[in-house]
Amino acid sequence: MRNLLSSRRRVAAVTLGLLLLLDLGRSIYARVGYSQPFENWQPDPTVYAELTWPPGADLPADTPTSKRVFAQRCAVCHGPDGRGNGPAAPSLVPRPRDFTHGRFKYKSTPPGQPPSDADLIRTVSTGIRAARCPIGRTS
Repeated sequence: MRNLLSSRRRVAAVTLGLLLLLDLGRSIYARVGYSQPFENWQPDPTVYAELTWPPGADLPADTPTSKRVFAQRCAVCHGPDGRGNGPAAPSLVPRPRDFTHGRFKYKSTPPGQPPSDADLIRTVSTGIRAARCPIGRTS
C-alpha cells in the first residue's frame, strides 16, 4: 500500500512538473513571439471610418452644440457622417444604424411617415439601452 501511494505521488509530481514546464515554454514563446506586431491592421474604409481621438477634439470652438455632441458621443459607432461605419462598428452586433437612409426604428408616427421632432428628441436624449447607445445616459 505504501509503495502504491509513493508511486501516485511521484506520478502527480512528474505531471505537475511537466505542466509547469509547458506553461513556462508557452509564456516565453508568447513574450518573444508577440513582442512586435506582424502587420498594421487597416480595414476597408467602407467598414471603418477614421476619427481623431478623443472624438470631437478636432472641431473648431464655434461648432454648433448638436454637431459637437454627435462627434463626441455618436461618431464612434455611427461614423463621422452617420453612415454606420465608425471605428467601433465592425465589433458591434447589430451594426449601428446608417442615418443616411432616413429609416427610423423608434417613432410614434404611422409607417411611411417621418418621425416627429418629439420622437427624435426622445431617442437622442434617452439613448437606446439595447443597442448600448450612450446618448442621454450618464451610466
